Amino acid sequence: MKPPKKVWTDEEIDATIRDWIARVRPEKVKTGNWDIGDLPFMEPNGNPRIDLWQRINYLDEVEITWGKKWGASGLGKMREAAVVRPQERDIRVPPMSRAPMWSIHAPPITETPTLKDLDAWQKEHEYMCQVLRDHGVTVDYIQYPDPLPIGPYGPHVAMTSIDFWIIWGGAILSRLCIWPLARGREVFLLKWLAEIGCPTLLYVTGRGFCEIGAMESLADDCMFIASGTAANQDGINQVLPVLERAGITNVHIVQHGGWLDSCQFPMGGTYHISLFSAPLDIGKHLVYPPLLGWETQRWFHEHGYEVVEIPPEDHRDWAVSNLIVLAPGKVMMAAEAKETIRRVRKAGVEVIECPTYTSRYKIGLGGSLRCRCKPLIRDPGPRLADLK
Repeated sequence: MKPPKKVWTDEEIDATIRDWIARVRPEKVKTGNWDIGDLPFMEPNGNPRIDLWQRINYLDEVEITWGKKWGASGLGKMREAAVVRPQERDIRVPPMSRAPMWSIHAPPITETPTLKDLDAWQKEHEYMCQVLRDHGVTVDYIQYPDPLPIGPYGPHVAMTSIDFWIIWGGAILSRLCIWPLARGREVFLLKWLAEIGCPTLLYVTGRGFCEIGAMESLADDCMFIASGTAANQDGINQVLPVLERAGITNVHIVQHGGWLDSCQFPMGGTYHISLFSAPLDIGKHLVYPPLLGWETQRWFHEHGYEVVEIPPEDHRDWAVSNLIVLAPGKVMMAAEAKETIRRVRKAGVEVIECPTYTSRYKIGLGGSLRCRCKPLIRDPGPRLADLK
């Protein structure tokens, strides 16, 4: 290696490291011919240029350090995802939907769920997984202990929902706010992420709360965070610098309403941004307008977005915006929401229809597709500046 010059740009440093990773390192692994003098940024006297080594981007080292290029922000083609297969425990524990705020997307239980209900739920779950596989996605199954330990506030519930978000370089773990009976399962998720070799970048602590359901990726460098029932300012403040270091430099805080005494339509069940908002493609977004704050509506206008509106009946009955982005302009949506699907297709977006756990509603668990599938790896996709 030639000795480093005095002044380097960030682009030159990044290019040097990428060349090492792509060309030099594989040859050395093959031959075993390691020489410290061949490392980048080494002086002739054998000392490293620490000032240059301190400027290397962590994201350039993720794949050679952790085995895969973990990262799933944005809308790029999904390559790998995590799911949890419904188990008998999921129909035996006290369902959270008995709280009034779940009353829209998961009607009150009128009879005890049976193994027949579970079988139907598992078949619908596997249908979703097969759609993912058919589109080139590797599906990884999260396994929880059996029997499941009791959490800090009682039996764990809603275990098929996944409470981490993979940004570029690793995972952010939720500290759950509105789901107290689900608190504590982050212990299992942290261990599972370590087992598959995915680094955890943040777990929200202190008095902060920021559920993954409050976060939404619109582009490789753009994200919405909904301030409200599922994320307080302390939690958002903890998340923001982690996003910035991952290159997500366009963050818009969405203000949405909650409820006081009544959890009737439309406020009940709208605790997560994914229950009234979803990206479809760069420059195209699905929303239920009555729950969208004015500043966010203005954000869409200022960035030239085409907004597709969800009709009230689809919002109420199917949580239709809780969808999965397979690739830019290609989404998996609730098959039952026919009018919304028609509107999305009219906007030029390809829709893969998927049954949305109709048996799960009988069991008493809300949520839909996005809650039960977390992307682990995506290809690089469009950035906000690509929007013309």
